[in-house]
Amino acid sequence: MAVGTSYMTSVETILQAVEKGNPTNLQEFIRLENDRTKAANCQEFLQSLTKKQTDRLWLGLTHVCADLPPLLQEDEEEDTGNTADTAVVAEELSVVHLVVCLMKCAIDQEKPNVSNAVIQLASLLHGLLTVLPESAEDLQDVMLQLFELWWSRDLSGKEELITLTVPCLIGRTLKVDATVSDIKRLWGLRQALCMFDFDHESSDSLKTLLTACFIHPLYLASQDGIRLLAYFFGLHPMLVDNFHLRIKENLPGCLKDDVFSYGEVYFRAWKMASGTYLERIEYGCIQDLMHAAVHVSRVGKFSMAARLRLVLSPFHQQKQAKVDEALCRLYEPVLWRAVMVANPHVRANAATLLSDAFPLQNPQASVEETDSLLQKQLDILKRLLEDSCPLVRALTVSGVCHILQTFWEMIPSKAVEDLLEKIRSLAGDSTSGTVRVSVFSGLCCLLEKRLTHDVLEQLLPKLQCHIHDSSQAVRIAFLDLLIVAKGQGTIKFWTIVPTKHLLYRLERDGPPVTRRVLQLLSPHLLPVNRTSEEQVDRCVALLQENRRAARVFYKLIAGQMTVASASRFLQVVCKCVLRLLGECDDGVELGEDVTLDNEETVAGLLEVMAIMWAVLSPRLQKGSRSVTNKRLIQLLSKALPSFLDHFKSGDARRAILLMSSYLPLDSVKEISDCCLDVLSDMTGDTPVGEFGPVVECLTSWGRTQDILDLTASWLQMAMKGKPSNSGRRTSKRHCKKSRKGDENMDPRRRQRDDCDDVNRAELAIQLLTWMMKHHRSKTSALEQRVSLIALCDVLKPTLDECESRMTRQQTLTVMCNSYLVDAVTLYAKLNVHLIKSDDKEEDASNCSPLGNIADLVSWAAKVTLPQLSTACQEQPESSAVADGGGIRKRKLFNKASVSVASEVSDLTSDNGGVEGYKLAEDLTEVVLVIGTEVITLGLDTHKFHELMTDFASQAMLTYSGGHLMPHMCKLLYQLSQRASPEDERSLPVNGETLSYDTVAVFLQNLLKLIAREISEHRDNILKIFSAVKPAVLECLVASHRYHMTSASPSLPSLTPMATVMMAVVVDISQTLMEETMEQLPESIEDFPPLSVFLVSAVDHMMRLREFFLMQLVHAIWEEAFPTVTHLIAILHILAVLSSGQPTRSRLLEAAEAVGCQLETEKFRGRSSDQAVQVLKLLKTRLG
Repeated sequence: MAVGTSYMTSVETILQAVEKGNPTNLQEFIRLENDRTKAANCQEFLQSLTKKQTDRLWLGLTHVCADLPPLLQEDEEEDTGNTADTAVVAEELSVVHLVVCLMKCAIDQEKPNVSNAVIQLASLLHGLLTVLPESAEDLQDVMLQLFELWWSRDLSGKEELITLTVPCLIGRTLKVDATVSDIKRLWGLRQALCMFDFDHESSDSLKTLLTACFIHPLYLASQDGIRLLAYFFGLHPMLVDNFHLRIKENLPGCLKDDVFSYGEVYFRAWKMASGTYLERIEYGCIQDLMHAAVHVSRVGKFSMAARLRLVLSPFHQQKQAKVDEALCRLYEPVLWRAVMVANPHVRANAATLLSDAFPLQNPQASVEETDSLLQKQLDILKRLLEDSCPLVRALTVSGVCHILQTFWEMIPSKAVEDLLEKIRSLAGDSTSGTVRVSVFSGLCCLLEKRLTHDVLEQLLPKLQCHIHDSSQAVRIAFLDLLIVAKGQGTIKFWTIVPTKHLLYRLERDGPPVTRRVLQLLSPHLLPVNRTSEEQVDRCVALLQENRRAARVFYKLIAGQMTVASASRFLQVVCKCVLRLLGECDDGVELGEDVTLDNEETVAGLLEVMAIMWAVLSPRLQKGSRSVTNKRLIQLLSKALPSFLDHFKSGDARRAILLMSSYLPLDSVKEISDCCLDVLSDMTGDTPVGEFGPVVECLTSWGRTQDILDLTASWLQMAMKGKPSNSGRRTSKRHCKKSRKGDENMDPRRRQRDDCDDVNRAELAIQLLTWMMKHHRSKTSALEQRVSLIALCDVLKPTLDECESRMTRQQTLTVMCNSYLVDAVTLYAKLNVHLIKSDDKEEDASNCSPLGNIADLVSWAAKVTLPQLSTACQEQPESSAVADGGGIRKRKLFNKASVSVASEVSDLTSDNGGVEGYKLAEDLTEVVLVIGTEVITLGLDTHKFHELMTDFASQAMLTYSGGHLMPHMCKLLYQLSQRASPEDERSLPVNGETLSYDTVAVFLQNLLKLIAREISEHRDNILKIFSAVKPAVLECLVASHRYHMTSASPSLPSLTPMATVMMAVVVDISQTLMEETMEQLPESIEDFPPLSVFLVSAVDHMMRLREFFLMQLVHAIWEEAFPTVTHLIAILHILAVLSSGQPTRSRLLEAAEAVGCQLETEKFRGRSSDQAVQVLKLLKTRLG
């Protein structure tokens, strides 16, 4: 009894505090919030009240909430710095929070008693939603939950509680931290949106919020959001247009998933709509999207055409009776007209949409009408397959194949045959590889439907020739078709294309094709789960069918096999060959047709072993595979000497040596001892395939020094020197040969020996060049730095012989010109390899490799360039001119069988001048190439940089021909990348920067050379321009980039762009002096050839056009143009550039600068009337 009395006393205390309504008396009420936060306690408190006490509670709380001061006062006081009432405001918010909790418990009862006082109190709380401070976000959330519960319980007065609740909920869903649960809460109040008057201006803010929902990612990423957006379309007819416009504005920047979500929104909204809403959605939204999808651009990876097609995809994919009727009706005024227009892009879009929407049909139409409409669509597809535009044909082929796959049973068999026949004919479309690719991609799609296999089994073999299509993309698509056919299992791929054709492609094609051929053939040519006998039999069959393809196959398959499988197969093949030689009894017995007399097959087996071992050996070095590695090394160490005894030459020997190179030296000591003697016996006409494996073996066994000594002795003998005996090892054969005297030798024998020496020297150069191109041998050779320096010393005297040949003096040796050029090339490249980082810090002296290259450049400037200049003056019909100034490449090694005696006689004949010119031209090319490589690799110094610049500039002034122009352009590109403005120090070379003045002068000389070539060889203009344009363009881009990053705002007067600008103005002015042009030019093609080339290069990029105009305006104000003709030429340039996209203000600025110059005293009194007239025409064009 005492406890009940105490509780009733507490309740009475709370009711009295509520009725008094001041903060001090409300402390007991606030304490109730802290003690009774759970709903059960609040329910207990409310249930303990009598009806009279309940009325007292709600009436008192209504007065408390009505008397609360504005809660925004907290923020205002914080702004003024006064925080005296912060505690009071917090207490007031606590009171409101408890009031809301009590109301939630009150209306959450089974039969809530909603009196007028409760409704009045809820209205007061509803009015506080928009005035709560930002710190009261939790309180606002509780209040929203109260009003949501009120609406869901369908209580009295709910209409008064949604005007602020709905906008607040929408605003919460648009926040950055919004979640899907917020959208679900808004979905629960969706019917409340219908109570708003959207025609009244008071709903403008709500309409803005609703429109913003259509671009929020949260709505588009969830099904609840998509469902809610679709519901919004039914709120008011006017909103449909607003939402549709907002979606169209957002489409260009949407992700692919968001674009598809928009399609779902439209489809859901269309399904729910009726009456006016349905009409607005169909004709104002869906048909508008259809019209736009037909006419928008197809440019870009995810073009607008593709986006709109994705938006319409839900309608195309969910074809029902209602959907079919709508599509047929809405597409009718759009699609049938679009397939007939002249614009090919519109036809392409229409073909794609027709393929997606097929078949367009009206469920309510008669059978005759349906068949007629279907035939109409099939006829349109046939016509589109014959379209003049390749893009339309390609898209239609893909669409038709998709249609046939989906509606194979529905389309008449006659129509299917006609469509497939047209597709088959398009497989031979010679005008477009894209069309041919689409044919095989479409047939690949058709193969996925089993009902088509009977027809395709007859069709596909007729297309087998396309495995050899000239386009790699077509071959890839055809092989993908074969892979799909193989996976289906119904059609055997070898019935489509015979295996020999696949092997041919495996032999000759690139990785994208060979990977697919390997995927087709590997289970048949090397079945892993079959016996060893069957694997070897198929290997032999492959070798007999196509040996070159077998090499590629086993090279690729070896990397895909496990180490255990590959090593097992290698052992089996090795034992098979040993059994053929009679040295093994446990090997697999080969067929009767495989004997030692069948050298091709046996050599093929050895090549397979070599390829497998070369791929497998590095893999065996990793991991715990030492046992397998030792077993294979032991087997091969015993087998390879026996192989070498039976096979003395040819492919078999090369394969044996290749396998030997991957074995330790101790395992193949017998082979190692004879390799150097084999190399010594080789002659100058020995192909790379013969000496390459020998060199590879010797370098892998650490005998690189012996190779370098041997080649040095060969080179010395060719120069009539003696091999140096500086402690380095040489072969016994060569030591014996070097000791022979030749004082009393017969002249014929001496000439024959000289020829042999030259041939050996040519072999030495080929051998050393081969070594520097292969990583393992190059790495081993670079370790022998002293020997490489000695080789450079041996090769250096060839410069004296070259000088003697070019000056037509007596020849020092009987070496041919091609040998001399190759020797100088090797000399220069060896020095490049020898350059170390510390050499760049030294001066380019004679003792360093960089100094040797610098000496070579200086020598060429002194010897070759004067020869070029003299030859051009004496023999204008020299080789360069006879070559038409075209761009050609000289082979590194000339293997033509030209006798030495004939070469010497040529030097003494009247043709000696031509030979000297060719030699000088080739040596100049070598210097340009090597010098550019040194700069490219960053191995140069500032002095070397200047040396190369001077050499190239001198060459351009003295040389007349197009052969060296590409190399000069490459040097120009490297110069532009290394140069920097005078006030910038980017890309320094050893702490020193290079001025752009140097690049500008270099470019100026290059343009002079181009102009000479154009005037002399107009037939080769396009070839010349294609060779020089990339370098010139990169030079201008680098010039602009450095100018934009320069600390100085002033524009230098001498830059590469200024050089181009002056060249264009001068070129056009010379044309104007010869031909009077009264009208402004319409395009760049109206200019002379050099100006066409330069202006088109400048017009290539917006930033270059802007920089060109800046440079032009700067030159005009600097009075760089002395005559009226130059100013007229400038106006012509501006007229052509006005058709592009430069800034209009920059063009007007240049035109005004020309006008000001025409009004100066300098041009007054001259014949400037024509210039003024041209200026007026230009301003009229610029508007």
